[in-house]
Amino acid sequence: MNESPEGVQIVEDGGAPERTRALLAVMVLAAVLRIGSYLLFPNIHYADEIFQHLEPAYRLGTGEGVITWEFREGIRSWWLPGVIDFIMRIGSLASESPSVY
Repeated sequence: MNESPEGVQIVEDGGAPERTRALLAVMVLAAVLRIGSYLLFPNIHYADEIFQHLEPAYRLGTGEGVITWEFREGIRSWWLPGVIDFIMRIGSLASESPSVY
């Protein structure tokens, strides 16, 4: 320990470089696993999240659809379904086919 002129003790930590390397190794491993899973399994879908965004957006545009409890109780934001609905409405200008949705 060293003491600065202001009387503050400075503690030198000799283990910081090892912890930094360990943290970096964990971060690199996590990135490799995430990118590897993306490359090996590019079609992984998160059905609940997709349903929670697309269904309210479809309901905004058509008036038909399921109202999930998250929206009924007001704990989910309408922001993302609103953006998706806007994109769906622009797509419906090109074609009335349901496949546009």
